[in-house]
Formats: sequence, C-alpha cells, structure tokens
Amino acid sequence: MSKQVERRSDGLLVMAATPVFLMNIGRVWKRNITWGEAVSARIQTRRNKFNSTNPYGDSIATNYRTSVMKPFLFNEPLLPEAFRFPQEYEALVNSASWPDIEPWSFLAAEKALSLSFYSDMLLKFPGTPLIPFACINDQTGAYNDGWAVLACFDGSDLSAQPLVRIYDFGTPKKTPWDNLSYKSFGEWFGAAMNESVRFKAEKAELEGDEWGPICLPVR
Repeated sequence: MSKQVERRSDGLLVMAATPVFLMNIGRVWKRNITWGEAVSARIQTRRNKFNSTNPYGDSIATNYRTSVMKPFLFNEPLLPEAFRFPQEYEALVNSASWPDIEPWSFLAAEKALSLSFYSDMLLKFPGTPLIPFACINDQTGAYNDGWAVLACFDGSDLSAQPLVRIYDFGTPKKTPWDNLSYKSFGEWFGAAMNESVRFKAEKAELEGDEWGPICLPVR
C-alpha cells in the first residue's frame, strides 16, 4: 500500500485520505482503492493467457517450470501477507492423489479456475480476502440447481489452521460469514467426505427412479 499525494486548489500538496494499493499490471503500475481490486485486476489481465501449453500465463515462467501436472497453490504476491496454507492441505495436494469427494473437487488441480474464483471473491469481498480451494460446479444442474459452491480459506486468519468458509453462488445475498463455517481444513474435509457418501447414495437412487434425476440440495 502506498500513500497518494494530491494538490489542493490552493496549490498545497496534501496526503490523500484514501489509501492506494499499487499493482504492476501489464508492466504498468496502477492505483487501486482496495487490495482485492488490485489483485483481481492483475488476475483479469492475465486470464486470457492461460492455456494448456502456458498454464502460468507467462512465457518465461512456462519455459522453466514443468508445473502443468503440479498442483497450483497460488504464489506470494497474490496471497495476503503472512497467510499460510494448513500443512494437511499442502500434504494432500502435493501427494498428487486426489480423493474422490464428489460433488466436491479441489481447485489446486486447475490453475485458471482457481484464479477465476479467487478473482470473483476478491471483487465481491475486497476487504476480506477469501482463498477458494475446493468447489462444487455441477453443470448438469443436478446439484444446487447448477450453482457453484466454494470452500474458501479465510485469508484474514493467519493461524496455522485458518477457518474455512462457504460461499454459494445460488444465494449471493448470503455471505460466507452467514453460512456454515469450519474451524479447520480437517473439519471441512471430514464433512466433505460424509457429504460425498450421501450425495453418491442419493444420486444412485435418483438415477434409478423412473421420474429421473431431480436437483439435490446443498447440505
């Protein structure tokens, strides 16, 4: 964050009342009112550069990184200062053994989608960073009418076990602070596994129903 100097009508230089966040966007330093807007702007400018041969949106980085198959855990400039992922989450992600917790899936397997949802959260809640790490994105509409659901680490929680908050795009007026939250990644993961068992059982039952599948509610 930097302080902006403004010239008053009487010619005196004064410090601006509103803090300004500087972000290097397209090799140009641009001012943003909030940290969230600054990071989101940087993500948006690079979004169309992500593809299978250039997963980092950066030709130099792609040349020396063989990270196409590696999990994406963001990088330091994009995350709140001093924030750290839980060790259990990092161990699971780096194991490259993704557990089947349908309808949930881990975003670390898809960098572009991770950045897209992160940008969405920064724009919706610019003063309170939320770092999405898992999502439900059932485009068939069988779950939650097809609305995406995100599990996010609370970026303002700088402990070794940051809180996990849920955002449902189907209920945009309900913030993650109004929804159910979890004390740790481990607590969320246990709940997600239980939800997966229920979801698969209900899905199998509905697929065998002569009336066909119906929308499954969010637990």
